[in-house]
Amino acid sequence: MKTIMRTIASIEQTARPNSSLAMFGTVAVLFSLLSIIAMAVTAYQSHESRVEERLNNAAAALESIGRYVTDQYAMMDSASIRMLELVDQRDPRKIPVSELRDFKEQIETLTAGRGLEVQIWRSDGVNAIAPESNVSIVDDEAFRAVFYPGEFVDNGRALRHAGSGLVIARPVIGRIRNIPVLPVSRPILDSRNEPVGLVTVTLPTSGFLGIFSALRSNEKDALVLARNDFLGMVREPNNDAVSGRFIPSAIIFQNYPAAPKGRYEGPAVSDGVRRVGVHLGLEPLPLVLGYSLEVAAIGWASLRHAGPLLFVGLIQLVGAVVFSAIAFWAIRRATLAGRHAEAARVSAETNAVQLRNVLISANDGIIILDGDLKVRMFNKAAEKIFGIAHREIFGATIERLVPTELRPRHAALVEGFATAGEGTRAMGTWRTVRALRASGETFPVSVSITKTVLHGQATYLVVLRDMTDIEKSEAALVAAAKRQASLREAAEAANRAKSDFLATMSHELRTPLNAIIGFADLLKRSAGRKDPADQTQEYLGYIHQSGEHLLGVINDILDLTRIQRGAVAFDIEPIPLLPILEEASRMSMTQAGGRQVDIQLSSISESMMVKADSRALRQILINLIGNAVKFSPQNGAVAVESDADAGRRRIRISDQGPGMPPELIAKVGQPFLQEDNSYVKKRNGSGLGLAITANLLRAMGGQLLLSNRQDGGLEATIVLPV
Repeated sequence: MKTIMRTIASIEQTARPNSSLAMFGTVAVLFSLLSIIAMAVTAYQSHESRVEERLNNAAAALESIGRYVTDQYAMMDSASIRMLELVDQRDPRKIPVSELRDFKEQIETLTAGRGLEVQIWRSDGVNAIAPESNVSIVDDEAFRAVFYPGEFVDNGRALRHAGSGLVIARPVIGRIRNIPVLPVSRPILDSRNEPVGLVTVTLPTSGFLGIFSALRSNEKDALVLARNDFLGMVREPNNDAVSGRFIPSAIIFQNYPAAPKGRYEGPAVSDGVRRVGVHLGLEPLPLVLGYSLEVAAIGWASLRHAGPLLFVGLIQLVGAVVFSAIAFWAIRRATLAGRHAEAARVSAETNAVQLRNVLISANDGIIILDGDLKVRMFNKAAEKIFGIAHREIFGATIERLVPTELRPRHAALVEGFATAGEGTRAMGTWRTVRALRASGETFPVSVSITKTVLHGQATYLVVLRDMTDIEKSEAALVAAAKRQASLREAAEAANRAKSDFLATMSHELRTPLNAIIGFADLLKRSAGRKDPADQTQEYLGYIHQSGEHLLGVINDILDLTRIQRGAVAFDIEPIPLLPILEEASRMSMTQAGGRQVDIQLSSISESMMVKADSRALRQILINLIGNAVKFSPQNGAVAVESDADAGRRRIRISDQGPGMPPELIAKVGQPFLQEDNSYVKKRNGSGLGLAITANLLRAMGGQLLLSNRQDGGLEATIVLPV
């Protein structure tokens, strides 16, 4: 600057006219006129240059503001999606208010300090979280867009975002907090894809106004956020003529949406002042940002009246005052350029200080790197996240914050990103990666990186958020949901088992009890007759038979209960198989009541041994052989065979009966299988035999297998250790 000033002073001394030129007064007048013209030209050029510079700065500021606005809407949309996942297609009318409030608290806790608020609205427009408030949104465009889609579509109201279901509505005064807020909404859909409610997420406009104010370079500049259907959202300075109103004549829409980004010029609808500005569409969101400057238009038309005089003056001064004119023009240009340069420097320093203060105090961690990926700024939030002070990390490479095992991959990604040809480029959207604290702990962070090239030097802006608490909260929510589903399934299964048990036991116990009571009543009546002896024995036989059946049912229930509780003690030892099979066959034939069924023991020798409890094995064989005899036809046969393989003994019992449906075979081990088989119901029994058999075998380390034979009948296979 000192060198420039010395050069200008030298030119001024050289060009200064002396007293001998006083005769040339006319020339002096013309010289003055020429000086005025030169000043006008210089002013015009300076004006245009300054406007161009400020517009370029405004365009750069819009990029930062656009990322901020997009992030805030992404945060609101993420919160609405999380709430929909918690509601899980249920009608808000049927969800307890306490559960909805718990959902609301969970979501708002994840974004504590950002002013975000979540609400759920029923299909009648009433607030489901606070129904006692009697607040209704039936007239709001977001509500009508969901429940009256034929009336509200993407034609200028309640715009949806890319068909995703997200509704970006106009700014409103919050019904809960009574402050201006920006809302987004998503419908709650049931299993039939029908809307049953509405989730809304709101964020105060104060946050937007704060960041807009911080990034304005001049108090007369204006920042505006609008929907692409000509609806104003937020304006700084705040103006009620824009927020929440349709302004199709606003100059921000002069070229938008035909051009996603560009410039505009004209009178503003908010204050009538002529402005020039730049706009930026926040695709794919249906939003557009505008940054405008208040300027007075200067053009050659304002200098048209001086044309003839300028022409005469130029002719007269072609030879005499050319050096003076050049000197004066050079001096004036250098002076104005110096002033503008100083003003630009002061403005740039002010903007830099403001931006630095914003970055340092931001809630997100912000790191600025130079072209060699060395740290040049490390804000307070980043210090807190990594546990490293700014002075300790300044000048170090970003690799210090990356876990050792991830550094090779990280270096390759950064190298490709750094060598990209674009002047400004974002490294994808927000992505979650692992980072390294000063303590050596690795943790998840959500990070976004932007590269900017200024004057040939690359600068990287890294914005990150600690995702540790959010990751834990998400894991806890998933685990809670799984536990809830498991408990619900267990409860439903228990309820079904209870119903099956009561239905079957009611029948099984009522039948013999009715017989006992009925025949006892007959005995009582026959006691007065002279010769009842001939029927008394018959009635007593029926009572005895029914009592035995009732005792058998109760014994089966008690046995199954004791087995399932693990209250049965087993004496597992090697025992011979043949004697137990012979005893079970004899007892089964006795129970068969002379049905002429032949029990055939084949391929069974006295040397065959199994490892089991003899009493339990006897009960198992009696149950299975007895079932085979009971379901075999008259004069049929039951085959009992055995073989061993790979340390396991298999005992197969086959009958010639009707077999079992495949769906019942799949339920082996469950009590009362006969409830689902009309053929089996014709035989006496409680249906607990197979359940007792399967549970006894399982307790001894064995297994029961059932299958239908191709030639008819059922084959039951017992598998036990040799």
